[in-house]
Amino acid sequence: MLKALFYPDLPFDRLSIPHMYREVYLDLVYADIPKDYKVILDIGANIGITAQYFKDRAKKVYSIEPSSQHFEALKKNKEYNQWSNVEIFNIAIADRDGYMQLNKYDDNYTTYSLTTKFKKDSEIVKTMAIDTFLKENKIEEVDFMKLDVEGAEDLILRSDGFKKVVNKIKRIEIEFHLLSWKNLIDYLKSLGFQFTNKPAQANIGLFTR
Repeated sequence: MLKALFYPDLPFDRLSIPHMYREVYLDLVYADIPKDYKVILDIGANIGITAQYFKDRAKKVYSIEPSSQHFEALKKNKEYNQWSNVEIFNIAIADRDGYMQLNKYDDNYTTYSLTTKFKKDSEIVKTMAIDTFLKENKIEEVDFMKLDVEGAEDLILRSDGFKKVVNKIKRIEIEFHLLSWKNLIDYLKSLGFQFTNKPAQANIGLFTR
């Protein structure tokens, strides 16, 4: 049960929190996830709305959020609501280990991106290749990976790090942000995945083996 919801000290109408709840609880984009998974990767966790949903469907949820503002809210939500099986990380999954600029978009505070260049503020964030993340956390198999990374989906999925661990990942659900999203579908099909489009306001695709 959700006891409270903390969010960054930013204009609420630019945080898209109602939109995120709509995706999860009205559009039901994750409703086909069973409740017996061992590992879920929540990449692009924001303040933890998806983590709240995933925690009842897996033994362990790894929630990853690069924005320092959103991570602080995610941390408060985890602690106050006692999400004991959710582990949180203030990093960005990318194509390499190191640091990158996270670009902020003042009109929508959920649209922070490693790849899209906005004219607003930015911050330097720690990055980690996905193979490094799995190795450091001793993850041998991923039942479900959610990827909502505001345009960095190609950067991550076409990386050498992803290719090294792709056979460890059973299902991937992606919110597409690029006009080239159909090319990404073809690419993932070439790696052995089958594609299903999810009916929702956003452009969301599910890839399964």
